[in-house]
Amino acid sequence: MRAVRLLVLASGFATALLHGRSALACGASPTPYYVVEQEAPKGDTTPRNAPLVVELKADASGPVDTGFFPTLTLTRAGSDVAIELKSLGMVPPRLSWRASESLEPETAYEAHFNSGYEGIPDTIWTFTTGLDSAPPLSLEGQLEVAFEPGVDTVYTCPSPNPCGNDTAASCTSQVVQVTKARVKIPRAIGGFPRRTGELWLTDDMPYDFSPDSKTAPEPYQGQNVSKVEYVDLDDPSVQDVLLTVPDPGVAYRPCFAFSASDGRGDQATIQPLCLEAPAVPVSNEGGAGGSGGDSADDSQESRPRTSRGCNFRAGSGGTDSSAWLASLSLLLLLRRRRA
Repeated sequence: MRAVRLLVLASGFATALLHGRSALACGASPTPYYVVEQEAPKGDTTPRNAPLVVELKADASGPVDTGFFPTLTLTRAGSDVAIELKSLGMVPPRLSWRASESLEPETAYEAHFNSGYEGIPDTIWTFTTGLDSAPPLSLEGQLEVAFEPGVDTVYTCPSPNPCGNDTAASCTSQVVQVTKARVKIPRAIGGFPRRTGELWLTDDMPYDFSPDSKTAPEPYQGQNVSKVEYVDLDDPSVQDVLLTVPDPGVAYRPCFAFSASDGRGDQATIQPLCLEAPAVPVSNEGGAGGSGGDSADDSQESRPRTSRGCNFRAGSGGTDSSAWLASLSLLLLLRRRRA
């Protein structure tokens, strides 16, 4: 299945590999040599469902061109029977696994990490489980969206030189007027640290977070628009996401979908939101226009210069989708004329 989400998540790693190969061709440094910086969990009251994590750091003094094939073995203390583990991520500097089944309560465990480097001994640590498992990851709240005018800086650069010659001086930039969507996201509860969120914007139907399946039909991923932003859910100050609403040249209903995952690989989703007919179209000159959002006697001077936008919550929406399409078309036309 051609899953867009998997392609996006893998693109960073693939880009790093391609860059590394180009760098090697130009005589630059090869793939880093890694050493263990930190391992987890530790302590005497470890949750029974805690992930096992190894944090790495690059060591410039290590040997070069050495294969990195990390493995982790988990056993009860004093036993040589390995417990089945599932890999959650094998891209340095963070490697993580979880046990296929919850660990036993109040039991000591021993973990052996091996980097695969020849002659390097295992990194060994122990921990003891408590009585309980940590609460699973969940989300509290709903998506809320407000549109507002904004600007983006678009850069045009020549093709990068694989040998690292500086081409930044040859880049040109242009400031363009755009429409922004400010999306209030739900709050993450429970789970384990390294909680992240994915906010998807697609056209006409919400992004589908269904697991990959060989028999199920391919989930909808957007015909003209497919945009994703990633959020650090461990940061309590992050309460909304501001993203540019793409202009594919055709009018469409923007649909927003949100999913969260944690350090154990657990996932939580909420009801997606597709906007039908915004009550107050947003003007690129600031403020709001149209009808249905403010009382008729509101003066232009009393309105803020930054858009109050059109607020929506999951389950709400207008009654006439053609009004939304017409509003978006007008927005795009105004933006093109101002550009």
